[in-house]
Amino acid sequence: DHDGLVIDPCIPAGWDSFEAVRRFRGAEYRILVRNPDGVSSGVARMTVDGRDMEGCVVPLLGGGQHVVEVELGALAAGAERPVPASLQSDGQ
Repeated sequence: DHDGLVIDPCIPAGWDSFEAVRRFRGAEYRILVRNPDGVSSGVARMTVDGRDMEGCVVPLLGGGQHVVEVELGALAAGAERPVPASLQSDGQ
């Protein structure tokens, strides 16, 4: 059971950005990742088709083409990255 497409890149800190195209469950996602803080991981902000998303999971959108913009970096103080239900431990 999946909540959607998880976008959580881990890249060399020296990369400024990269792009990828991913086909997933009948849709095409153009993923643009920017790394202004020179970090290796950590999604600070993500938008899908211009709308802000909470966390790093793109909801299932059906068919068509979609643009996902990701900015890597630290979260604001006190903020937490939501973990998709499908990735949470059930304590076993």
